[in-house]
Amino acid sequence: MSFCTVGSKGGDFGSVSGGTFGCSSVLQRLVRWRNLRLLLVLIVVVCIMFLTIWRKSEEPEDTNPFRKYVQQHEAERSDYLAVQAKEQQLSANILTPVPKPVSMSPKKPRILYYNRHSACHANMVQITSRLGLDFETFNPGFLGGLGMNGNRADDIINDGLVRLICDAVDIIIVADTMPDARPLIQSLVRETPKERCKANIVLELTTRFDWGVPDKQEYYRLNWQLSSSAPQNLYWVTNNAFEPLDLSYEALATPLFRMLRPTGHSTLEPQNIPEADKNLALCRIDKHSAVFAMMQQMKIPFKHIKGGYGGPKTLAQYKAFIEFPYQVSTMKLYENLAAGIIMLIPSPEFLRELIEKDLHSFGPWDKIARAGKDWHIYMDYYSPDIAPYVYYFRSFEHLKELITSSAPLDFKNVRTEAPKAYERLVKRALHGWADLFGEMGYQVSVDGKAHKQGEDGPEPYRAPLYNPELSPPKTNQEWNREFQKLELWKNKMRTDRAQLATESRKQITDQEMDAYMLSLEYKNPSAKTVLKIDLDKIGTDIDAKLVNLLDFLNGEAEDKLSNPFGGSLVGISALEVEKILSAGLKTLHEIVMAVPSNAIIETSNYSLISKLHRSFRILNQLFHDGLPTLSIAANKSVTHLTSLLSKQEISNFQRKKQVLQKTLYPWAFSLKFTTFPSLMSSFSHLKGIVMTFGNAGFERGLLTILHLRKNLQSTLPVEVFYNGKTDLDYEFIEALTRLDGVTVKNLQDVFSGLEEERNFHNKPLAILASTFQKVMYLDSDVILFQTPETLLNSSILFKSHGTLFFKGRAYEPGNSKWIRWFLKFPSRMSETMGRFMRDLTKDEMDASLMLFDKTRVDVVNGLLSAVHLNLREVREGGLDKHLQGAVKCTIFIYYANIVCLGDRDTYWVAFELLRIPYTFVPTVAGAIGTCDERPYTVCGPASHVDENQHLLHVNYHSEGTTSLEISDWTKTVTHYVFPVDNAQGFGNVDVTKQPKCVTASLRNNSYEGVVAAEAAVVKVSVKDLEVLEKLRLLSMEMGHNGWEHYLDNHL
Repeated sequence: MSFCTVGSKGGDFGSVSGGTFGCSSVLQRLVRWRNLRLLLVLIVVVCIMFLTIWRKSEEPEDTNPFRKYVQQHEAERSDYLAVQAKEQQLSANILTPVPKPVSMSPKKPRILYYNRHSACHANMVQITSRLGLDFETFNPGFLGGLGMNGNRADDIINDGLVRLICDAVDIIIVADTMPDARPLIQSLVRETPKERCKANIVLELTTRFDWGVPDKQEYYRLNWQLSSSAPQNLYWVTNNAFEPLDLSYEALATPLFRMLRPTGHSTLEPQNIPEADKNLALCRIDKHSAVFAMMQQMKIPFKHIKGGYGGPKTLAQYKAFIEFPYQVSTMKLYENLAAGIIMLIPSPEFLRELIEKDLHSFGPWDKIARAGKDWHIYMDYYSPDIAPYVYYFRSFEHLKELITSSAPLDFKNVRTEAPKAYERLVKRALHGWADLFGEMGYQVSVDGKAHKQGEDGPEPYRAPLYNPELSPPKTNQEWNREFQKLELWKNKMRTDRAQLATESRKQITDQEMDAYMLSLEYKNPSAKTVLKIDLDKIGTDIDAKLVNLLDFLNGEAEDKLSNPFGGSLVGISALEVEKILSAGLKTLHEIVMAVPSNAIIETSNYSLISKLHRSFRILNQLFHDGLPTLSIAANKSVTHLTSLLSKQEISNFQRKKQVLQKTLYPWAFSLKFTTFPSLMSSFSHLKGIVMTFGNAGFERGLLTILHLRKNLQSTLPVEVFYNGKTDLDYEFIEALTRLDGVTVKNLQDVFSGLEEERNFHNKPLAILASTFQKVMYLDSDVILFQTPETLLNSSILFKSHGTLFFKGRAYEPGNSKWIRWFLKFPSRMSETMGRFMRDLTKDEMDASLMLFDKTRVDVVNGLLSAVHLNLREVREGGLDKHLQGAVKCTIFIYYANIVCLGDRDTYWVAFELLRIPYTFVPTVAGAIGTCDERPYTVCGPASHVDENQHLLHVNYHSEGTTSLEISDWTKTVTHYVFPVDNAQGFGNVDVTKQPKCVTASLRNNSYEGVVAAEAAVVKVSVKDLEVLEKLRLLSMEMGHNGWEHYLDNHL
């Protein structure tokens, strides 16, 4: 691979030619470095071995903001005065013109272009040719991939390559990927002067300065050191306004920058396009994006192209170019301006809306949005010196209007005026480069004419710091302190932006939701091979018909049923019900017959998947051979429906039932189980407890199990599941198996094709994989006050529904729009009794303790769907953004520093989807701890009572209490509160305190048997305090000498 090129005016990028930095076999072998003899040979080959002496002028003190750069374009941006007014309020420092050096050399400098990007190379060819200069190219790719770390840079310095390069040239211009030059700039902070690069270094930032760097904090410190010490041979250049701001916001580094625009030159010759295309706007956007889907749905006329479009001269033949920016600046933007292309770009407000609704992907949004309401000023597409030559559309409707209007599109005369204006920008940039070389002591001309130092080029400026009242740190200690504050500020900004995005998604339209979900489906690499079913041909009321069938199977056609779960058949006559059922069975047949054997279904196609999951549940209940006996009511419904089917339809349904189970749940029916009955038959033990945790949760899980055995005297068997060999260490597995009645299992041995995840999403898999018929699931940090046997045997709700769910704390109103998009026709129960579907809260359920009766076919069906909703490819982009914890999950996806709230709402959603009756314990999660000064308020971790209002369990690592130590917390417990459910739906959680405080609602409750708010704060009983004391002693004993010592001495 070539890593050095030489040639006049830069030569051909990537080619190998002779000259000072030709790729001889000697240099190829120098990659091995340590051979000093080869190093000496190469130095001899170098033609020019003298050192250029320069003197850099002193930097005058800063005065005004970067905006002064923009103000020089006053005449060209008369229609952009509003933006200018905002700009003048921003704070940054600008330099007065740099004094002319004392002496200027007419000699051409030896320039090395340190770069791996072809477009940057082409741009530098144009710049140097118009300045009468030449350069040689060094491609640093052979030194490694993108993002060099500090140790690697030190090795390169120590092995002499930096000195070799710097001694051979006068100027090194680093472009595109700044970390490539880390050895050069890192040498500048070396204590020994001879180790420092002697050549002038120009850092030309065209993209993020920290691209791919692994040791970011040390790299940021290096950039601050360079900015603070300002070595006289180091110069900073940018081609857009954002890069200096990013450097400031990441590293607290504010060096002097020159804004030097690219030339926008393109060597591509025009290509002929069809005559009909000349009346169309061209758009090169991902065909699988939500934006593309929106434009198609709205019938916006445009020519779509994939890949290259032939350059700006070809693009100029189209009516316009539609672009949805994915970066703050691109080379094609400058090329299009120089060529007079009519560009249609979303307005800043519309682009922000698309990003926050997740309809468009914009890579640097997290970074640029930190600039606040004026973020767009740092984006070249909206820069005041470029904005007059761009057309902005405020919505998709506005875009359609611009393209289809009979009025002339180019009312700004962009085709003529943009090239003139951009050439003026290029001229200023060329004079800026000339000023830069002049500071180094080199006299250059611009287009063959003499250049006057400091007259026609842009003035240097400094980007603002994140805090306008902050001065740049002067010492390493100051930088450390301010860097910590900066990190806190960035985290807060991320949380705020995620919250704004959550609010924006509440405003998403049905049309936008369709486009968004379609884009999720297409993002899967296998999308081209997956099953496609034309649902429109089957009908527009598919979900309504499936819901009717499911409600009938639930026995809801009975006149005596006073409180139906689903409610779709309420008030319908028996004759009409017969017609509805016949139509439903016909639609069901059309759907399942459209699914071929060995089909692959796109897992994130929520609309299709929801219909197929519902279809499978119907077939599974209609044809239940080998499954547990159904109830009398269910059998009656099944008998009635099958009587409406022909023999051929029955045969088809039975055959397609087998196809559907493998199509929908390939992970379940391909390893240990082959059919649904074989899965059901694996539930061979009557009752038991299921837990799942990895290495991080081992000690908590061990404490919980010992609490069950020692303090509560529970003898129920326990199955602990982990996911993959690296999830739970062997010593932990061995320790758990020493406990009576505890077995440890790997989920990979039960189900196939699972990702080795380390989070909450393993829970439904563990529940399904367990051998228990009646399951109590416990999180590893749950403290029980009652024995598991008591709850499993006495709960009326569990006996009647086959499940027992608990309501979680609620922090703010929710938004059910996304769930309603694919979960058509929610049940009457969720619409009247649930909180999420009424938009009362985004937090419906707490999943730290759940009960499931797996002898029920419908419950197992629900668990299969719950697992599906927890698959990574299903939840990312959908559930993670639109269910509970949307803010935290959004941050987690992009920054991996805040954990999603996990799986908890997927259970009731799965049961709701399949129309399986479920209910919640009436009260909302409260708190257990100490009483606050406010009435009816308790502060502490989340607590739950059972359906009889007796204290049942505590999740002591719930939000806001993760740092609590059991031994400390248990000594302070006096009260607990269980806020009643009410019209508002949540229990007044105060999130400003740690641990969080909960106030009982003062409104009347809507459930019979739930105590009034005045009685909802309860003193912890003596019996429950005794349980906590036993737990405290157990925790202290385990913590004193470690869990190994405890097990050795107590088992």
